[in-house]
Amino acid sequence: EDSSQNTMQNAARLKKLLTGQGQSRIGLVTSALHISRAERVFKKVFPEDTIVPVPVGYLYGPPKGPLESMIPSVDALHLSTDALHEWIGMLWYAVRY
Repeated sequence: EDSSQNTMQNAARLKKLLTGQGQSRIGLVTSALHISRAERVFKKVFPEDTIVPVPVGYLYGPPKGPLESMIPSVDALHLSTDALHEWIGMLWYAVRY
């Protein structure tokens, strides 16, 4: 399924494509940062199936020294922005769905 624009659309469109009897195991492959919200959505759309989360793309790097970790960086801002986006998404999905 490649035409959805968000996680809920993806799950709803997959529900139409997967015409099983329920009680199936569905592998959910997505970013480790996004897996929590995606798993909740898929469990809601596929209540009779087992959702198996498969997180990928973990965000980590080599440990930094104490002084280096206090210096602002573009990479740190990017990670903070990604995390903020996910928190807002979780709040939005909790209110909307």
